[in-house]
Amino acid sequence: MVPWFRLLCLALCFFLTNLATAQTGYTSIDSPEGGQITKMLQADNGDLYLLSKGGTLYKSSTLGESWTELAYHGAVFIDFAVVDDNVISIDHQYVYISNDRGQTFSQEVYFSSTWLNQIRALPNKKLILIGQEYFTQNFPLFISSDA
Repeated sequence: MVPWFRLLCLALCFFLTNLATAQTGYTSIDSPEGGQITKMLQADNGDLYLLSKGGTLYKSSTLGESWTELAYHGAVFIDFAVVDDNVISIDHQYVYISNDRGQTFSQEVYFSSTWLNQIRALPNKKLILIGQEYFTQNFPLFISSDA
């Protein structure tokens, strides 16, 4: 290969790489746990909540400039939802509710024969839980009775 052609190819690759990674209008923010984030939601009041791959829930009231870990006695959360100022999180068998924007959680519901996988907040503020029954291929849905 001709040396100038090789140099041209390298320059073109460098230019295209920089062009592809440029994120006009976006600013990188620090996230906890090295950016291993599985879910992020914003509450009505502007607080950001994120769930790490390791099962820890975090909150930022500064649009991501700083993060506070939200914990409940070592629970490993797998999903969460935000309804108004309430944060509802789940591990595989329990539903935890915080009525104070994540400062404290209480263990509210225990599912003895179902492995919980997901939680979703509906527009009417009810919650849907998706799980799997032990030793079966059934995937039950549960809906909260009140908003």
